[in-house]
Amino acid sequence: MPRRFQLLASHPVLDFANTLDFRYEPAKSIEMLESIGDLAQFGAESGLLSAAEARNLQRATQRRSSNALLHSARELRESFERIFAAVADGQRVPTAHLAVLNFWVKEASGHRQLGKEKDTFVWSWENSASGFDLFLWRIAQAAAELLTSPELSLVRRCDAANCRWLFLDRSKNHSRRWCDMQICGNREKARAYRHRVASKS
Repeated sequence: MPRRFQLLASHPVLDFANTLDFRYEPAKSIEMLESIGDLAQFGAESGLLSAAEARNLQRATQRRSSNALLHSARELRESFERIFAAVADGQRVPTAHLAVLNFWVKEASGHRQLGKEKDTFVWSWENSASGFDLFLWRIAQAAAELLTSPELSLVRRCDAANCRWLFLDRSKNHSRRWCDMQICGNREKARAYRHRVASKS
């Protein structure tokens, strides 16, 4: 199966937040999560789900309404975007969106259990969990871990006004400005060049 998602953020939670493209230009916005199949593929490509778990997620539509599943996933995605955009901009995190994340964090914590593998104790998930449950539990847990991690200070937004995708700036001197230099970086440089030329004429 060919890859469909641009995983440029260096963190699955931020990549998930970026699955609504051109979000700040509603007339041009592109929804990348149009079906449960899209959600399963994102889970597999991001490493949040194994291939078998992604297949289980696709089969979950036989037991629950696909519209309800997608609504929950998109609601959590929008909360991620608002929370981490506020962090990147140095703004106050919206309480309502933090409440959405906390709901799923509590759901996740209620379904984790300790198990033994050889000489090590490890966390695992209930065997009864569907792919959908696993996906939302894992990504909510990953978001909570990022929010309480030193890497939170590295959360940035793409400088391109029509993009604003989130990413972790793990560059050597923490000076990364674009989600992708080959896409937004070159486009913004070309725009700045045209502006300079026009201002001199």
